[in-house]
Amino acid sequence: ETHESDPQASVFERFIFTINNATDAAFRTAIAEFVDLKELIRHVATEVAMADRDGFLGDYGMNNYYLYRVPENHLFRFVDWDKSEAFFSIDFSIWRNVQDVTAAKTNRLWARTMAQPDLRAYYLDFLSQCADSLSQVPPDSDPADGRG
Repeated sequence: ETHESDPQASVFERFIFTINNATDAAFRTAIAEFVDLKELIRHVATEVAMADRDGFLGDYGMNNYYLYRVPENHLFRFVDWDKSEAFFSIDFSIWRNVQDVTAAKTNRLWARTMAQPDLRAYYLDFLSQCADSLSQVPPDSDPADGRG
């Protein structure tokens, strides 16, 4: 479903303006109108756990998701598509395209989210949960099957 008949472009414009211009003190409250930051963190952490180099923090910029606005309010959701670049590397940094890019290539929404100590801790905790999940062998697996 799209909002083609009533796109409300001003909502998207305010979203982008908020990312780039809200003061540090007001950022978290202001961005809450547009994004559930914990949901965004889970989204990004899942992509990072899968070593996806072509997603929200991708090597080619923000890529391979739809931005969906909930009809009842101004909340945006990031909906993934195309995971062809997932599982790219075993040594994929959890800070890839975050700490190793120029200011011009920095994802401002992510940088501002990670500047919040409790949200940074939430990201690291959720990544740990992802790693635990990826390393678990299903209980009904054949012990002779080395794949788990």
